[in-house]
Amino acid sequence: MQHVLAQHQTVPGEAPAPDFQRLALPVPGTACIASPDYHIWCGTMTATTDGLYHVLFSRWRRGWGFNGWATHSEVTYAVGPTSAGPFEVKHPALPARGGDYWDGDVTHNPCVLKIRDKFYLYYTGNCGNGHWRAEADPRKVEVNGDWWSHRNAQRVGVAVADHPAGPWTRFDQPLIDVEPGHFITAVPVISERLDGRFMLVYKTVTPGEPPFGGNVRHRMAVADSPLGPFKTLDMPFPVEARTQFPLDDHMEWCQDGRYYAIVKDCQEKFVPYQDEMVLLQSPDAVHWELAAQPLVMPGRVIRWADGRSQSFKRLEMPKVYLENGKPKVLLLAALDTSVQVAEGEWLERFDGAEHSCNIQVPLATV
Repeated sequence: MQHVLAQHQTVPGEAPAPDFQRLALPVPGTACIASPDYHIWCGTMTATTDGLYHVLFSRWRRGWGFNGWATHSEVTYAVGPTSAGPFEVKHPALPARGGDYWDGDVTHNPCVLKIRDKFYLYYTGNCGNGHWRAEADPRKVEVNGDWWSHRNAQRVGVAVADHPAGPWTRFDQPLIDVEPGHFITAVPVISERLDGRFMLVYKTVTPGEPPFGGNVRHRMAVADSPLGPFKTLDMPFPVEARTQFPLDDHMEWCQDGRYYAIVKDCQEKFVPYQDEMVLLQSPDAVHWELAAQPLVMPGRVIRWADGRSQSFKRLEMPKVYLENGKPKVLLLAALDTSVQVAEGEWLERFDGAEHSCNIQVPLATV
């Protein structure tokens, strides 16, 4: 199969790219945020000087069904004594604030960045047509016109706090709004560049037949400050793909003087396996190659510390928590009919709905 990117050939003396197949350690049951009442999805991690670890993640009530992410998600806060938990869920970090705010109904896709004594939380927000505000009971969300009003109102924003527990200061305008040729902005990932600036990669959709629109694309924006203003570069990320939905659920970071990205390969454009997470690398965040070992979690399999291996229907939304410049935890959203929770219990199928959780995979330090 002909793929878009070439595979990197390691140069003698060059620091090797991280091999997540070798780095991923068995996951203890405490390193999983799950709930019988909520769908749990994308998560991001940070730490504070008191030795505590903090996870901000998306959740919405199970009765709304998995598609309720677009209509009812809220970014929620949890804290634990180690990077493998156990994590105690505390409170919503970015609850729905209603009104005419651009993020009045939904907050989703969190990505946290600590800069000196401040925490910056990037996220997707939306404000739909108001349909579900009048319906208090959590009935299953149907993908109809009301649902699309939320999906197509997605915008990228940022909130600021002195501590991951909040309170978070939110803004009246999105950080990355739409512009001609792109009608949503979503799934932001922030990282510090080698030149000291800040790099924000986000998802967008080109105009096309409604309600979905045209092609899903990813774009890169840069700024001198974590609060922007961000200037979107006139270049594709990571390549000019020729399919409608080539990649999704990305994560970018700098390590050992290079840029890395994990992306979900939706249509086998990078490796001959659909929906696998793939590792890319670049010297400049412009020219990307497949890493020497590109597959991140082959077969979407998690190895649990009790000896079990579990293959998930979906294993995606990667976030990498770095400590001392090296990956320490790979956070993944997982979808299956049952998941392991911190107490070691297994949840059975709930009212015909699938289960979702956020798993914090510990990584070996090298």
